[in-house]
Amino acid sequence: MTGKKFALCFLLLLLKQYSVAQDTSFFFDGPEERGRYSQGKGFIIGVSGGLGKYYQSDLKEINQNARNGLTFTTEMTDNFPAAFYYGMYMLFRLNNDLSIGPDYQFHTTGSRLAYSDYSGSYTFDQILSSHSLAIRVEVSPGDRNNPQFCISTLLGIGISKWRVSENLVVGEVNESSSARFDAVRPFVYPAAKFRYQITPLICFVPSLGWNFDLFGKYHLHNEKDAKTDQVAGWTGPRADLSIDFTF
Repeated sequence: MTGKKFALCFLLLLLKQYSVAQDTSFFFDGPEERGRYSQGKGFIIGVSGGLGKYYQSDLKEINQNARNGLTFTTEMTDNFPAAFYYGMYMLFRLNNDLSIGPDYQFHTTGSRLAYSDYSGSYTFDQILSSHSLAIRVEVSPGDRNNPQFCISTLLGIGISKWRVSENLVVGEVNESSSARFDAVRPFVYPAAKFRYQITPLICFVPSLGWNFDLFGKYHLHNEKDAKTDQVAGWTGPRADLSIDFTF
């Protein structure tokens, strides 16, 4: 009988522990429970989307020079406004405070000068895009509260394309020209973020940072010796929201 009583008590204890785990498997009661569940995870997969402002003083000057050289008045449809970007990343947790892994983002912005009347139309476009490849390093100092404060830094390169096109239509005459410039531009992007743990698997992570575009000249596509001193950079503030899936 003693063995049966022991087995019964052990079974009841297991059932009790299982019921407690079920109660806290999706939403936790407080920071201590959240911290306990977030520790010991192997890696994080994140998707992000945000808004970036890219300062383009050189390219805006090109727009102004183009307007000054025309005999008619153009309207500025866009002039490198803040633009949406998106990306994804994977972080490998080295310990409870340090994670590292690859990061990818796509950025684009541009401008347009335009004119149109009964006799024809004119457009002057500059379109800038970049595939950003980086190593993300994320540090979580202090206590593992919810939300948890983190410091993130991206160290990488931007594979950038800068397209300039001009099109003039007068009656049946259509004249156009275009050029493409390429560059590889290293950058550093530090950011502060807060990780809100919603479930053991999912976190919402808003962040705010400033990107520092470092160097790298543009050259004509397929003509690396034909370089330009114009800086079509990516320096400026960024804000985004990520969704982290922790495993």
